[in-house]
Amino acid sequence: MAAMDSRWELLIYALVTAIAAGVGALVGGGLTLKTQKELAEQDRKAQAAFAAEQRELDRLEQRVGFSRNAAVDLLERVTELWAVVPRLSMLQARGSMAEETVTPLGARRQRVREALDTYRHGMRTALLRVSDEELASRYRTLASLASELASSIEPDSVTMNRAVGDVENYTKFVLISLHRYIDGKSLPQHADPPYLERVTGDASNWHPNDLPEEWDQI
Repeated sequence: MAAMDSRWELLIYALVTAIAAGVGALVGGGLTLKTQKELAEQDRKAQAAFAAEQRELDRLEQRVGFSRNAAVDLLERVTELWAVVPRLSMLQARGSMAEETVTPLGARRQRVREALDTYRHGMRTALLRVSDEELASRYRTLASLASELASSIEPDSVTMNRAVGDVENYTKFVLISLHRYIDGKSLPQHADPPYLERVTGDASNWHPNDLPEEWDQI
């Protein structure tokens, strides 16, 4: 009788052990499955975040590319304007239609006018794609200075002679700024633009306080 009781105890123990093992396996499997799902979700979120970051980087890189391409266009317009700065005062003269279109003087005046108009047109086209506001501000400032030189400064005066040098130097400053931007370099330090009608006794031409290293190379 004692032997039978012992066998029953062993059988019950074995059964309980098997049940416990099965429950443990079930619970452990459930925890493992939950852990796998959590890891998969974390991985999915990480991949989505990486993809979003990459798209943003691509967007920014594309924007920078568009902006630099626009700056190349503006560089050409500034170069054309620079060539006619000493003759901007010619636009103050008025003549007949024949004189404006036929005479050598009229033809030269027309070329100056076209260079200034082309420069101004850049503010309505290429400049809108430039993402650097400081660079855009320098371009707009030069347009204002050129327009003032072409319309408000008395021709053949001491002020006009000095103003031409001021605008030439500010044009150089904008050229250097554009070159640097296109090359992915930092712009020259900000410089307040010249006041073209300052007191006559100030004969010195405008230049930035911190001369860029390229100043004497252009």
